Amino acid sequence: MTYAYDLENGQRLIVQNEDSDTVVALSSDDEGQQQSQSTAFTTGKWSKTPELYSTRGMLVLRFESKSGVEFIRVRGQSNPVDAQRAGLRKMRKN
Repeated sequence: MTYAYDLENGQRLIVQNEDSDTVVALSSDDEGQQQSQSTAFTTGKWSKTPELYSTRGMLVLRFESKSGVEFIRVRGQSNPVDAQRAGLRKMRKN
């Protein structure tokens, strides 16, 4: 599954679940030139639609799979996407 979020700054955040990997990409269309950067994480197959939160100038994606809940922090303005696992606790489903 692929989801796209249009950000206020004109960029588009694309989130895709490929098998057990989650691919996070940030694309922009600067002066007619489209640019895109991406990174991937092993998160497992999603059991719910990912959620996007904005907090303190950062974007945080929330994923849920059968192994639990995971958060990925996304930073990027005109720079390439810098996504990393957020320093938030990982919760297990019972």
